[in-house]
Amino acid sequence: MTTPLTHAQTGLRDAPPPKRKLTNLPFFLAFIVCLALVIPFSLVFALSSNLKRLLNGYDSCGNTCGVENKPLYYRNCSELNMRDKPIAMMKYYDVDPLCIFSLQKVLPDKCVEKCEPPNQLIFNRCYPPEADTNLDSKSRNFKQMIEIPHVFLSNIATITAMSFTGLILSFGLFACLRCHVAATFWTLTLFQSFVALAAAALFWHKYINSGSTMYLFLALGAMAYFTSVFIYFFVLYNTFTMVRRVYHQALNAIFRAPMILVQPLLTITVLISVITTMIFLMLLSLSPSGWPEISDEGPLVYEFATNEATLYYLIYLAFLGFWIYSFGEGFQAMVVSGATVEIYTTKDKTSLRHPVRKSYHTLLHHHLGTVACGSLLATIFAFMRGLAVYVIRKVYILTSMKGQPFCKSLKRAVELLRLNLVETIALTGFNYLIIYGFSLLIVVITVGVGVWMNLDSKFTFYVRLGILFGAVSASLVAHFVLKVLHTTTETIFLCYSEERIAGPVTPQNTATKK
Repeated sequence: MTTPLTHAQTGLRDAPPPKRKLTNLPFFLAFIVCLALVIPFSLVFALSSNLKRLLNGYDSCGNTCGVENKPLYYRNCSELNMRDKPIAMMKYYDVDPLCIFSLQKVLPDKCVEKCEPPNQLIFNRCYPPEADTNLDSKSRNFKQMIEIPHVFLSNIATITAMSFTGLILSFGLFACLRCHVAATFWTLTLFQSFVALAAAALFWHKYINSGSTMYLFLALGAMAYFTSVFIYFFVLYNTFTMVRRVYHQALNAIFRAPMILVQPLLTITVLISVITTMIFLMLLSLSPSGWPEISDEGPLVYEFATNEATLYYLIYLAFLGFWIYSFGEGFQAMVVSGATVEIYTTKDKTSLRHPVRKSYHTLLHHHLGTVACGSLLATIFAFMRGLAVYVIRKVYILTSMKGQPFCKSLKRAVELLRLNLVETIALTGFNYLIIYGFSLLIVVITVGVGVWMNLDSKFTFYVRLGILFGAVSASLVAHFVLKVLHTTTETIFLCYSEERIAGPVTPQNTATKK
């Protein structure tokens, strides 16, 4: 007996609007305005700052290292030409010389040709081998800030190799799932279950020996993860047939349009370009500006002040950077889901013509506002980002399917999730078990690659930090590639949900119709 449809359910029958407009236009305009505002702000910092002073450093007289400096009337410097001395030598000064436990401040000393050991070269600055524990907060923060690009640049080969390894492994997962979904799933699940049990045993042993509550919480967390996996299998085992069917349909869609797998590479390339630009703008804002002034601490040491508006500009850049990152995720989700819907609803697969390109065309002409709206909400609700991204991804899929604006797609997504709650939980758990298990495997393998590449080097703090950066970079690369699998399976599942409630999903009642 068929259950009568409620008013909310009959609303799911709605076809996309006949006259397509740009959905959520105000949000897209706001996104463009926020991007445009970066230009005048950046020009202000570009005109008032000197990037060479930040990159090269300067001496106690305010002369930039590595360049020829102009004389200034109010200071008497014996040497101005620093072309042959590209490195800034730093020196420690006591903030309060009369105090036994005085903090130390790092101030510029002189420009030198090279940094001799045991001094430490960090981002073109030569630091003496004193301990960092007594540094004041400003000196410590600056040193930690310049250590990040130093570690990245000195380990660029390791980070690149680890990221490329993560990319190859991610594409390998699609091939494994194509061959056998169940075998791949069980292998990854058993692997992460073994790791969780091993971690729980290790942390429990550490807790018994040290009594530290940190190890106790880590052991309990590992056991909780293992228990949640066990409960998932026990409660939702009967839904696995449906999940396997969804995965087979999703993988068929991906391999019918292999250009879908190119989308994460484009997303990564664009985001790397944006992040590089953001880092350059941040460095520009942090560059010393104005004229050198004698420091309050230290004998006759000149320092440059940073622009007073720097902090507000950095906050704005950080907010905009998160928004652009979320926008990139949303853009990829819309392209992938649009192409998947096109493949799923086309019964004669031989008649398919460039579904990915068609999805791009639809997105660029009709749905950039929805992506801007969803990415803004994901940025604002960063404290609960996981839930926000999960729901917003459903909205992107339904927008690409029905062509409706954000709020209507959100209402439709919530209704579909409510009507298919058990199946939704099963598919979500299946997805996350595969993604988390594979991400853990990627971290283990890429860390092994990083260690192997540095076997001939001393495992200093910066080498270990470079391997950590490489593992994070490989995980991010895998994240965007595996998002294709996540989005495709959820798109197929939402198509199933629509069919169960409102009849077959066809090109006539989706936004893919011509």
